[in-house]
Amino acid sequence: MMRLAQVALLLNAAMAAIAGIGFVAGFAPHAAEHAVLARRVAAGELAGAFIFAFTATRLRKDARLIALPMAFVFFNLVVSIYEFAVRRTTGDLAPAVEGIFFSIYAAFFAANLRHGQPGGR
Repeated sequence: MMRLAQVALLLNAAMAAIAGIGFVAGFAPHAAEHAVLARRVAAGELAGAFIFAFTATRLRKDARLIALPMAFVFFNLVVSIYEFAVRRTTGDLAPAVEGIFFSIYAAFFAANLRHGQPGGR
C-alpha cells in the first residue's frame, strides 16, 4: 500500500507540474487574457507538485505527511464543486473526479496506519 501511495503521489506531482507549466505557457483557457492570474495559478500548481513529490519521497519515514497533499486536494475539490454549483458547467467537475479518488485513497491510507509503522501512533 505504501508503494501505491508513493506512485499516486508522484503521478499527481507530474500532473500538477504539467498544469502549472501549461498556465505559464498560456495553454490553459483564458491564460493569455489573464496573465497575472495564470501565473498565480501556476505558482499554486507548482507548489502542489512540490508537496506531492516531497510527501512521496518521505512517506515511508513519516506517513502522517499524507495530510499535506490531502489538504491541497481537498481545497481544490471544494473549489471545483463550488464552481460547478455556481456556473453549472460540467467542465468544472473534471478536477473533482481526480480529487474525489485521491481523497478517498488518502483517507483510506491514513485510516490504516499501523502503530508499528513509521509515522504511525
